[in-house]
Amino acid sequence: MFVRLLSRDKTLDNVIEDSVDDIRIRDTILTFSPGKYKKKKILELLKRNSDPKSVTAGMVRTIKKLEEYFIPD
Repeated sequence: MFVRLLSRDKTLDNVIEDSVDDIRIRDTILTFSPGKYKKKKILELLKRNSDPKSVTAGMVRTIKKLEEYFIPD
């Protein structure tokens, strides 16, 4: 799936740097990942909500844009 996007002679960090020009996006979305504690809190929030999809509904547009960028037609 990612064959045409990822080169085997570059590190993942290099690929990210080459792919995402805006350093703010790179630093906030791609470089930092939530720790175990935050992942557990996110999961607890989803489980407590009667409609978990409503909690993540705001992310749909962002995810679609990321898919369009990383998985072009």
